[in-house]
Amino acid sequence: MSRETIYAALFALVSGLPGVAFASRRLKHWSDVAPALQPALFMVQKREQPREQRGLPTHWTFTLDLYLYAHSGADPNAIPAQALNGLIDALEAAPHGLDLGPLEPSLLRRLQTDDGRIACAPGFLVEALASARESAPRTPEVGELLLIGRRHVRSNNSWMHNAPRLVKGKPRHHLEMHPDDLASRGLSDGERVRIRSRVGQVDVEVRASDAVRVGVICLPHGFGHGRPGTRQARASKVEGPSYNGLTDPEFLDGVSGNAAVNGLPVSVSRIAG
Repeated sequence: MSRETIYAALFALVSGLPGVAFASRRLKHWSDVAPALQPALFMVQKREQPREQRGLPTHWTFTLDLYLYAHSGADPNAIPAQALNGLIDALEAAPHGLDLGPLEPSLLRRLQTDDGRIACAPGFLVEALASARESAPRTPEVGELLLIGRRHVRSNNSWMHNAPRLVKGKPRHHLEMHPDDLASRGLSDGERVRIRSRVGQVDVEVRASDAVRVGVICLPHGFGHGRPGTRQARASKVEGPSYNGLTDPEFLDGVSGNAAVNGLPVSVSRIAG
């Protein structure tokens, strides 16, 4: 059984609740749902988490959010929350959920390539790779550095910064720079510096590291939740700038057309006091 089958079955269950006028798996803001379509129910997929069990099939937990919009109408005494009763009753009637059977492989029948295989090395990419090998690498300008990103096992993605256990310990947001590049710019280990690209700038503490080569600096991604509207209370208190404050929309991978976020030309300087 595929994941989509499970989500479709769950949606069919909740969307069939008594009194629901409109249901969708694509969330809308409440102001975009007309009163005539309410009570309106929306189901949003969140995450899928496997748990291995020795000698038993993998146990999967599917997490989703349900949104129910209820319009009280012209009656000032109406209680919109009463629309929740049917949903709560239905959920209480099945406290252990619905057993839809084990997951079943579905990749092969979903492939739409002519030969039914995944093309890992399409011809046009192989040709472009050969051309790239013949091209001379870009030479940084005087004073310019090339920015690359990095990940940490406890800071792999931005949502992990909202987990209390994962944000404990020493800060992991520092810019890493080779000692020779620090010395040539008169910078000190631990100093707060400014990184500038063509489109933006961020400030961050720098750390000396011989794990990066001369001419290259390394800044982790996944930080920068302190901006208004992020709605992540704990993550907003985690120090560190957003890598995307530097990425250039015109700096692209020539073959795929994707944004090139590594090898970005930048400069690093002391913050004027």
